[in-house]
Amino acid sequence: MDKMSATAIGIAMIATTAITGCTTTGPKGETLSARQIRSEIIGTEFSYFAGAYSGRLKYKSNGVMNYSAAGRAYGGTWRMDGDQMCTVLGSSFRAGREDCFHWYRTAPGEYRTGFGYKVWKD
Repeated sequence: MDKMSATAIGIAMIATTAITGCTTTGPKGETLSARQIRSEIIGTEFSYFAGAYSGRLKYKSNGVMNYSAAGRAYGGTWRMDGDQMCTVLGSSFRAGREDCFHWYRTAPGEYRTGFGYKVWKD
């Protein structure tokens, strides 16, 4: 394979990934599928760190989530959209808007969300 063909294939792969969002591993870690999210994330209580905020969170199997931030308890809802989790937070944070994101496994029991939150099992 000549250098030009290899370059063209590389560019095509990058463009496909950028358009479809299909990756299995990357700088954030292994991208979790919907099945993996349901088995590893749902029903488990985690600690999280997100810049100025840290606390606890749990996604329940009935589509309800509970989390704490700055020492206060909050709730919200979640659903799956393909391999992305979509959440609506019940506080003024994000103004009740739904946001969808991927989950990444960075190590056993350690994750990062598409928003950059670090999440881990205690």
